[in-house]
Amino acid sequence: MVVMLCAIFKSIMRFHEKYNQQHYDKLVSISNTLSSPLFILAKCVISFGSVLIFYGIWLA
Repeated sequence: MVVMLCAIFKSIMRFHEKYNQQHYDKLVSISNTLSSPLFILAKCVISFGSVLIFYGIWLA
């Protein structure tokens, strides 16, 4: 799931690099500052969801 999100984000950034060059530098600076915390948040949310699914199956 996290790998899929990273691949989608990378393709979106490639699109902006090719077709939206006037705003690409601004987007790169924003993505560099926000990418690490969002990546960690996505991993935590997916891990939490996995734990909920596991305990839901185990306790049911």
